[in-house]
Amino acid sequence: MTLGRPAGGRVNLRVQLDGLLEVDADRLLDLNMIPGIGLGTRRQHAVVGPNQETDAIGTVKIIPYAVRRKLLDRAVELAQRRPGIVEFRPFRPDRRAAMLFVGEPSVHDKLSETFLPATQARLERYAGRLAATEAVVQEEAAIGQAVARLMQSADLVIIAGQTSIMDEDDTTLRALRAIGAEGTLSGSPVEPGNMLALAYLSGKAVVCAPGCASSLKRSVMDLVLPRLLLGDRLERRDIAALGLGGFLSGAERGGAV
Repeated sequence: MTLGRPAGGRVNLRVQLDGLLEVDADRLLDLNMIPGIGLGTRRQHAVVGPNQETDAIGTVKIIPYAVRRKLLDRAVELAQRRPGIVEFRPFRPDRRAAMLFVGEPSVHDKLSETFLPATQARLERYAGRLAATEAVVQEEAAIGQAVARLMQSADLVIIAGQTSIMDEDDTTLRALRAIGAEGTLSGSPVEPGNMLALAYLSGKAVVCAPGCASSLKRSVMDLVLPRLLLGDRLERRDIAALGLGGFLSGAERGGAV
């Protein structure tokens, strides 16, 4: 992170690499409760950087002509705690993803044509790379064996199916549990992206992509994929928390990856 030149009581914060913004919301609120001092940031877990929509992550402003010393001291004390109110996590270029297409053999090529371009674009945006692809029929044994194989050369696996996953008794999630996957969950409060499913195998994420993952328009994949590539483990509570702001309007979805 870098600080801009002070002007008019304001300093802007920017980043020099692509990555993810982390904000301590409670301390940010405490800081902004101090009269005369304002710190505004981009949203939690925003993707930022010179190759993203913006490299600007926040701005701090002394609003009046001056603030009392005791108020400034309180603000400095809040800001000096670590981790900081605002932290930046650069993407890791060594992260590898694999993609598995699940469906009847007659639709394997169509699934690849539908989901692969957008997935590759997202991975490139978040500094990941596609290490392998495979296609199997929608049978528990075939899915489980393919995921286990792909995990040997990848940090996470993305599954795109002929049909979306509707509940936790879906064939794909049963297959994942059969090979030892844990933390399986189905559904998210994000639109587009309600049909997201997620599991973990040997500590690595398996993402069952909803149909909207075939589009470059902003969706639940752009909320979870950057964090998974950084190694975060997203539990049910993390996915549930995406509901606040999870109704992605046309304007929010307008920018293509």
